[in-house]
Amino acid sequence: MRPMLALLALASFAMSCGQSNESETKNTGSAVGLQKVKSALALYIGTNDSIERCTGQFLTPRTLITAAHCLPAKRLAFYVEVRDNSGNLLLEGIKGMFGMNTVGAIVHPDYRAVSDPSKMFSDIALITFTSAIDKSFVAVVDYDSKADRGSEVYFAGFGFANQLKQSGAGVKRYMENKIDLRDGFIALSGRLQANKDSWKDGAVAGGDSGGMLYDKSTGKGIGLAAWVNADQAKNSMKSYFTDLSLPQNKQWIQKTSPIDNLR
Repeated sequence: MRPMLALLALASFAMSCGQSNESETKNTGSAVGLQKVKSALALYIGTNDSIERCTGQFLTPRTLITAAHCLPAKRLAFYVEVRDNSGNLLLEGIKGMFGMNTVGAIVHPDYRAVSDPSKMFSDIALITFTSAIDKSFVAVVDYDSKADRGSEVYFAGFGFANQLKQSGAGVKRYMENKIDLRDGFIALSGRLQANKDSWKDGAVAGGDSGGMLYDKSTGKGIGLAAWVNADQAKNSMKSYFTDLSLPQNKQWIQKTSPIDNLR
């Protein structure tokens, strides 16, 4: 089984937002919040010996965006399932050997899996399916977002309700917060609340990787959940999101998506 990026040493300790778990998603969370972020979908990415659970959104009916660290190391063969917050299977596919592909995957060229997540830039991957999803699930991204410190944002992902205890079923949760810092990454300062599926000033958790951060004023995506720095003693978290408006990210996504041919 490949090592998870979830336990990474920082000043206290750091956790990436992806999480290996085979639990089914359940229909919980704020009805208003979950309706607002219908585009947030559960991803199950599996290899021969592991299953990685993350969050993803479609940029087009066939092209999904998520965190690069959710994909298997060395680009091994894998299968992927996309499910909604009720656990319904929406799309599935396989990237195999010898051209036996029903999905294609490409990772941002600047992404590197490193032990220090603060140096894990452009944590972005695109997965393309041969089949299309309903257009109502497609997210809208603001690649020229001016949201800055103090701007209100919201997020939905399939993470644990209590990251510090690694407990919960990996259900879809909704949170609101304000940007704390925007400098290379978009950072939010938050706290964990066990068994809460909707709250303000929250933090992302295991399973949220690749989930999109939305500007509350526009309803458009501005970042992707990448990693978390946690202070267990203070029950406080700082969540970091890959900034989609950075030139190297914006230009690569716009150039690469939609992908017409499987890669």
